[in-house]
Amino acid sequence: MSEQPADPYAVPFGAVRVARRSNQYEQAVEFYRDVVRLPLVHYAETGVDGHGCAIFALQGASATFELIPAREQVTVDRHDQLVLYFPGAPERDVVADRLAEHGYQAVDQNRYWSLNGAVTVLDPDGREVVLAPWVFGTEPPPMRRQATNAPA
Repeated sequence: MSEQPADPYAVPFGAVRVARRSNQYEQAVEFYRDVVRLPLVHYAETGVDGHGCAIFALQGASATFELIPAREQVTVDRHDQLVLYFPGAPERDVVADRLAEHGYQAVDQNRYWSLNGAVTVLDPDGREVVLAPWVFGTEPPPMRRQATNAPA
């Protein structure tokens, strides 16, 4: 990955949270907490605005993932993905195997993910959860590494 020049206008931030509304809130909380096993760092049945929320930590990053119960039916785009990057295939397989044990089967996925050894399942809302066997930003995707290491 090439080094980007420093942006003199960039403002540093301390963390990021991605939030999404869920039509299947309780099932989605159980899916991410009990099957994927993201650490649940905050759970409120009713917040200050009258609805609950579940906030999961994304280990090794200053990022969190929040689920909020939908007040009205939310249109779900299957390709609204949560991509979880693992340091390798064995770590990815621990989660993929656990998902399979709970009845979550791999689904057809974007060719990019297939070529890079990822596994994709659908969460209870029908959104894709991609399990990738490399850490984005710290190493190139597997297909790029294979092309680089190919004999001339």
